[in-house]
Amino acid sequence: MRPVFLTGAALGLLLAPTPSLAAREVTYGAQVGVALPAGPARQEGFKSGGPSLGFHALVDLGGGHALRPRIEWTHNRRECTEALGAGAAPRTRVAGTARTLSLGADYLFHPQGRTEGL
Repeated sequence: MRPVFLTGAALGLLLAPTPSLAAREVTYGAQVGVALPAGPARQEGFKSGGPSLGFHALVDLGGGHALRPRIEWTHNRRECTEALGAGAAPRTRVAGTARTLSLGADYLFHPQGRTEGL
């Protein structure tokens, strides 16, 4: 399967209303950020931050209960520094990339009995 097909299928699952949820209140949102590598990824050369993009839906189930399905994509570049010879200035080049696509869902409970915010 191609990654484009998987991305389209994941977005379709996230955004498609189902019969059991059709009567529920659904709100959509998006987030944009910077993904900063840490730990082993940072030691392997992923030193700079990369873009992060996500979409989510908040499904109010009533009584303070809610579900939030989400899809998130991140991209980071791996950089290497090379010295080309004695006295030469080091040169940084891109040695590879890491891209992730993740699907998830969160269960939310609001003790006040109503969902407020995301």
